[in-house]
Amino acid sequence: MNTQDLIKNLENNIQYKFKKIEILYKQRCKTNNKYLNDCLNLGVKNDEDNSILNQALSDAILNSMASLIDYYCICCMLKIGAAEDKVRKIQYRSSSNSFLIDKSSLSKPEKLTATIDTLRSDLRAKLSVFPNIESVNVNDYWTAFLGDAISYTLKEYGVLESSAFKFKISEKKGQLEIDSRVKQYFYYMEPLFCNAAIQLGLKYSIYIDINNFLKHNAVPFLSPQIDTFGAEQRIYSYFEIKSAQSAFLKDGILKDLVVLSFDEVKSELEIKQSNEDDYDLCQLEEKWGLGAILTIDRTNGFISSNKEFLHFYIGGILIAKSEHALLIEADECLWAAILDLHRELLPRLKYNFN
Repeated sequence: MNTQDLIKNLENNIQYKFKKIEILYKQRCKTNNKYLNDCLNLGVKNDEDNSILNQALSDAILNSMASLIDYYCICCMLKIGAAEDKVRKIQYRSSSNSFLIDKSSLSKPEKLTATIDTLRSDLRAKLSVFPNIESVNVNDYWTAFLGDAISYTLKEYGVLESSAFKFKISEKKGQLEIDSRVKQYFYYMEPLFCNAAIQLGLKYSIYIDINNFLKHNAVPFLSPQIDTFGAEQRIYSYFEIKSAQSAFLKDGILKDLVVLSFDEVKSELEIKQSNEDDYDLCQLEEKWGLGAILTIDRTNGFISSNKEFLHFYIGGILIAKSEHALLIEADECLWAAILDLHRELLPRLKYNFN
């Protein structure tokens, strides 16, 4: 099978994955509604077969979402010119802060103490040698900011001969002359980035981390939770990760929230609540280095009516924290993330650079 046939095959597989997820989600709506109704009717025995099917459909949605993103990454890299013998190396990368620093042109000693601000200062210094430049096109600027990491990745995939990233000032005002393959990578992967510069992929990375948790011998069982807002009762479906299961999570946002105690998370949320707006960072956000990604409901507050749960949002995903577990919304937020994937990825996949 030649490269164009591989690309076409992957494009078809991506379309299939989206349709598969939609069908799985529609089926799970039925099983989940019955599951939630069983939980609300305390005198009714829970339908075990339905509960297991509901969980199996949820697991399948997570797995399909993660594999869809991998398919997309492989397809895009082949479009850019990745070597066919490198295909099995290609995988989803969020281009995290640590990855950007590690693959930067800084020296090894400099990397030991470097931050994202160090990379910003380094880029400003490189741009300052061009005295006639007044401003840079925003896409060119962020492509240059990620240029070292992108070039490293494309070299690894056999697209570029060298991982050294270079650019020049274009004759067109505010534009940089950057290798077209680096620019294509930025265009394709921007919706999946999760770093200090671009956080579009944060919501996807949360569910990918839950899928990785599932792959490493731990099930994120669905957990129904009821809360009261005034006279209104709401019931939510969550993926539950118990505090004792933190070893199955990779380092990052979810693991930090699982490991932290209820009171420690509460203190962070109190800081957010005391700030004038959500753009003021708490200590956790400072540690994560992704900007103001943690928000709270300033109308209803962040403590549940029974005082047993803390509610907040990470990248728009509803999270709940109890004394013994972390809960991640498994219904409306998950579906919204899938719809966002569809809206972001498919037009980019069809874009013609010629």
